[in-house]
Amino acid sequence: MQQAYIVYTFLLIFLLLSSCIYDKISSMNKNLLLFTSILICSLVLGLRDNVGVDFSNYEHIFTYQYFDEVEGGYALINKIFYYLGFHSCSIFILVAFLQLFMFAKGVESLSSRYLPLAIFFYFTTLYLFLSLNVMRQTLTFSIFVYSIRFIVNKQFIRYVITLLIASTIHKSALVLIPFYFLINNGWLLRHRIVQLAGYFTTFALAPYFLDYIWDHFETLAVLSGYEDYADSITTISEIEWGNKDGAGVYLWMAIDLWVMLFFTKVRTESLTKYDKAFYNLYYMGLLLSNIVAGSYLDRANLYFQNFRIIVYAIFFYTIFKSKNHFVHKVIAVAVMAILIVFFYMGITNKASQCAPFEFVYF
Repeated sequence: MQQAYIVYTFLLIFLLLSSCIYDKISSMNKNLLLFTSILICSLVLGLRDNVGVDFSNYEHIFTYQYFDEVEGGYALINKIFYYLGFHSCSIFILVAFLQLFMFAKGVESLSSRYLPLAIFFYFTTLYLFLSLNVMRQTLTFSIFVYSIRFIVNKQFIRYVITLLIASTIHKSALVLIPFYFLINNGWLLRHRIVQLAGYFTTFALAPYFLDYIWDHFETLAVLSGYEDYADSITTISEIEWGNKDGAGVYLWMAIDLWVMLFFTKVRTESLTKYDKAFYNLYYMGLLLSNIVAGSYLDRANLYFQNFRIIVYAIFFYTIFKSKNHFVHKVIAVAVMAILIVFFYMGITNKASQCAPFEFVYF
């Protein structure tokens, strides 16, 4: 267990320092620093042995050539590495690199100044541990984050092509194509009462939604390929801070309500198109968390609920850079301290089998 604490602490501090330096240096050196720092972290994560719930599944796919069990793009990468004689850890290294690199470039499209906080929340919301388990879908999420630039810049063809490529890693990426038309509007951000009403309505009606989903959407789950995830919901939920009745759920609620109430009030400058896109996706994730949590469709919400990482980064950065908002600054520091505690609790509790952390032996 001690090695797990050392490894994850090193990765967090190393990436935080790298992202802080990244925002300060000239553009000529930015890509080299980003590539090098993410490569180092990817080597650490990729050289793991039996870390993550799905580790053995991905290892068996590579070692025993079970390429028919995964989408074509992911299978092709496995085939190339396998026939070139590479070790199975090569897949874990590549996936870890692409997860972090595409995510970082997606945040950078908004502004590189948000990257340090985005890295902080990437770790402390326990998303990192999820990425060690649900590898293909979290890689697809990173590609989706990267593709938001095409929505903002109204480049529909590029957006579709990017998601078609992502669907060869995880086919669920196809459901994201229609969101090109839904997330560029800033109307929602200007109406806090509507946001709160939607949130509390879905929260109150959640049991009815869940019953309806389980009773009526089995066929949809089969068609979408999500029926295989129904039995793994309990396993996946172990990465969360707590179950439905746990204190962690109410902490999430408190943070999200704080963001909904004060995002536009704190961010007094003109809201950018990126603000609108990222926030709309984040809010969709909040509603879907209420509606589908605990059902086989919960995995589909991975693409939305984890935009909280970026929205939190924008919100907290704005608070810390403001000359006002002393109370908000105190709350932000307290929240970050609590998240650090939960991060280490996640390691202690072996969330998503992130611990103990062992390295592969060749």
